[in-house]
Amino acid sequence: MLVPHGDWIAAVLGAGLIDDAADGPLLYADADGIPEATLRELKRLRPIGMPGNGGVQAILVGALGPQVQRQAEKLGLRVERIAARGAADLARAVDAYEAAQSGEYPADVLVGSADEEARLYTAPAVSRIASSAEPLLLVGRAGIPLETAQALEQRGGKARIHLIAPESIVPPDVAEDLAVYGQVTRISGEDHFAQSVAMARYVEMAETGAGGSGAGISRSVSLVSSESPSLAPVAGLLSRADMSAPLLWTEKEVMPEAVLAYVRSRLTESSSASFRHAWLIGELGSLSMRAQGEVDTVIQQAAVPGLGKREAAGSSGSGQRK
Repeated sequence: MLVPHGDWIAAVLGAGLIDDAADGPLLYADADGIPEATLRELKRLRPIGMPGNGGVQAILVGALGPQVQRQAEKLGLRVERIAARGAADLARAVDAYEAAQSGEYPADVLVGSADEEARLYTAPAVSRIASSAEPLLLVGRAGIPLETAQALEQRGGKARIHLIAPESIVPPDVAEDLAVYGQVTRISGEDHFAQSVAMARYVEMAETGAGGSGAGISRSVSLVSSESPSLAPVAGLLSRADMSAPLLWTEKEVMPEAVLAYVRSRLTESSSASFRHAWLIGELGSLSMRAQGEVDTVIQQAAVPGLGKREAAGSSGSGQRK
């Protein structure tokens, strides 16, 4: 999956396209060409293609110019492009692409804000769209774009819309307008840290509820500093069934209480002893040793009941960095 560097919405939507049928990494390209590092990786991967989709080996998502496609095809790759006129139209196009592959539009839909101020509230949606058939559609503070309305209309008035934003990001009047297309449920947190926790909770509920596979029960978590939001789409891929690690935002210097409370609750609630792991996404300096130690202590104390805080803080075996 190739997405434009610097386009966070295209990256989130592109990550959502990666599933068992289109299994592969998310790679970045410039609008006018593929960087050398990405070219080397494409050569190394030699993707086998999607048998159910004409053997497509690379999907270009978003505003990538013709030179990107030419470079990919020069490598011998069969390329497909999902292009659009703006963020809402790209989300609609991705929704239509997935529906064409599966043969239906799913009733459950995530709706987030495309406004730049909402980035930290919308990006955690990748934890769900990368592990399910649910698409992400986009609105804004000003209302519902035409492209989003068109996508929702495909559900025939029976959409189950999960609005992933507090009222400060997507106001009540927009939620009321969405209700024309189906049932609206708001999933929100008081800040972006709590929002990522709310999204993780929704992923678990959706997977373990009626008809759920159970695959979404968190076995670990992916921690990303909110100062490095560009890492969210990559981290979100760890939420898939084989890893079940939802994306949680953290601060660089300290773990937010909402995040620590979630980790504690999963360790307490989980019937599986396998929940003993945290992925720390980013460079070594993106999370301080104090922040790493806080989450490591919580996990170690749960793994060894009665373990003292001072003893636990000395261990770092449960947190791994990617």
